[in-house]
Order: sequence, then C-alpha cells, then structure tokens
Amino acid sequence: ADIVESVHNIAETSAKMGQFDQAVTQYLRALDLRRTIGDPRGGAIESYSLGTIFQNQGRFDAALNSKAEALKTFNEIKDRTFWMAEILSGYGDVLIEAGRGDEAAKYLEDALSLSRELKNDGMTAQALGYQGDAAFVHGDYKTAKGLYEKADQAAARTTETDKKLIAKLNLAKLAIQEGRGREAIATLRPLSEKAETLGLKYMAVQCSLLMAEATAGLKKRPGDLRPRLGILRQPTLRQERT
Repeated sequence: ADIVESVHNIAETSAKMGQFDQAVTQYLRALDLRRTIGDPRGGAIESYSLGTIFQNQGRFDAALNSKAEALKTFNEIKDRTFWMAEILSGYGDVLIEAGRGDEAAKYLEDALSLSRELKNDGMTAQALGYQGDAAFVHGDYKTAKGLYEKADQAAARTTETDKKLIAKLNLAKLAIQEGRGREAIATLRPLSEKAETLGLKYMAVQCSLLMAEATAGLKKRPGDLRPRLGILRQPTLRQERT
C-alpha cells in the first residue's frame, strides 16, 4: 500500500511537470498495484487521474471512459469524500471539452453541493470554475464572469496554490475575450513566474499561450477573438482533505 501511494504521487508530479507519457506509465503501474491489493477505491482514483492526462492530451473518448469508470465505482461505494467531489467535477469538465456541456450541468452542480457540504473551498473554486467554462464555451461571458469571480473568491480562502492560480488564469482568459488584453497580460506575467517557481510547467505554458493571444488581440476588435483555451486541469496529490 505504501509503494502504490508513492507511485501515485510520482505520477502526479510528472503530470504537473507536463511529462504526460511518464505519468501515464506510472498511473498504469499504480492501477495494477491497486488491483493486486484489492483496493477498488484507489483503483478508481488512478483511473480518474489517467482520464485527466488523456483529457490534457485531447484524447476525449479515453478521458470520458476513464472518468466514467471512476465515477461508477465511487457511486457504488457511496463515497462522500473530497475525491467524490473531485471526480464529479472532473467528469463534468471532460463532458464540456467533448462538446456535451448540457450533460455536464448536473455533475458540476452535485460537485459544488458536495464541496460546500465538506467546506472545501479549493474544490468549490474548481467546480465554480468548470461551471464558468461551460458558460464561456457557449459565449455567455456575463455568466462566465460571475462564476469565475465566485471561483476566485473561494480560491482566496484555500491554501491550495494551484486553485488560486487557475482562478486568476480564468479571469485573465475572460479579459482577453472582452478585449482587455493589457490587463490580462499584467495578470498573467506573475502567474507564469509563480507557476515556473512551483514547477508547474503545464500551467506556465498555458499562461504563455494566453499572453501571446492577448498580445495578438491588442490589434483586434474584441469581437474578432475566439475562445480557444479552457481551464487548466491540475492533478491532485492523493491525500484526504476535509
């Protein structure tokens, strides 16, 4: 059991550094170990984590299957911990990415409800952020802004640095869409530096791409811009949070 916990966290570290192929190999090893020791709950977490990697790679069918499998197991064992909220919100997120946003609403609402029940501000921020994404991809920027602002407020109450950075990144993404490129760049530059300092390579790249988009957009009318970048999905270290 101790070995598989270590393998899982090594995989999470690889994922945060953008080393996706290594992360997949390590998650698969962890999944095999979970099955060997008869740990279906842990196996579901590994399946969910694999789904997050597949999603970041644009392999949406594989991501949907992995996250659906994880959600099925957690429903069967009637889990009501942090991980259930994570899996509910993550499944809703991949539905949005796969163009099935209407189906995502229920899962995101359930994730938000459970997060508030658990008084987990970091997970509340994540669920609100994903709800904001659903509005963003449909062009409802007013609703997206309200949800992103609520996510930012929730993130400010947590110690989870990645949730804080993602909430700020989403507001910057919206600012770009609204034609406030200079404001976005001023936000994104320190976010990128912070991500680099923390070793969050994937997040740093996301910030750089958004800064490039903001710079290009300074010469365009707001209506010429099109949303291209969604919320960043960060892996979560395997630890129980309340």
